[in-house]
Amino acid sequence: MNTSASRLRASVLRSALMSVSSTLVGVLVVVGVLSLFSIWSVNRAWNRGIAETEGLREAARLGTQAQVEFKIQVQEWKNILLRGAEAQELSHYQAAFHSRRERVDAVLKQLAGEISALALPGHARELYSLRQDFEALGAVYDQALVEVLAERDHLPLAEAGRIDREVRGIDRALEKRLDALGDTLSDLAVTRRSALTVEMRNRYDTLRTTLLTVLTAALLIVGLALFSALRKLRD
Repeated sequence: MNTSASRLRASVLRSALMSVSSTLVGVLVVVGVLSLFSIWSVNRAWNRGIAETEGLREAARLGTQAQVEFKIQVQEWKNILLRGAEAQELSHYQAAFHSRRERVDAVLKQLAGEISALALPGHARELYSLRQDFEALGAVYDQALVEVLAERDHLPLAEAGRIDREVRGIDRALEKRLDALGDTLSDLAVTRRSALTVEMRNRYDTLRTTLLTVLTAALLIVGLALFSALRKLRD
């Protein structure tokens, strides 16, 4: 009789322990999977946000560089008109002008690639239009340069001023658009960085609340399993 009761009690104990163990394993698996997913989710969002922010910062840097290169190009054009009376000086300033023009074009191409990668259709359209205007301005410069070379040996200051005025208005319009694009990209980079900080804080708060809720529920489940096991043992 005692042996039968002991066996029954041992069987109930094993059943209770297996039930509690299964519950603990299940809870640990759920909490572990949820924790790993939370880490992966936050890391993925952070990396994506940082990549986008760095892309915007690079685009802003290229926009600023395009502004600077274009301003120098304009100055090299003025050097051709005002300081290119001698053949050697004219050759020097002409080479510097074309070199700077190529730099502006190369920077704008790089910027187009960055904006395309960032999927900014509005900025992409503006940059495309800006590059078209830059090419059109280049044609005007080329025509004006033909006049400069034709009058190289006897280009009076008044004539130089007239030639300069033929492109001055386009210079200013393009320069303003480059300035605006660079400033917009810089502001966008700052805004995205701030938004990323807020997004990460919100994600952390949400995941922390979720994990605490799951852990609380897990403790309750384990507590109920232990309570049920103890009741079986007492019975």
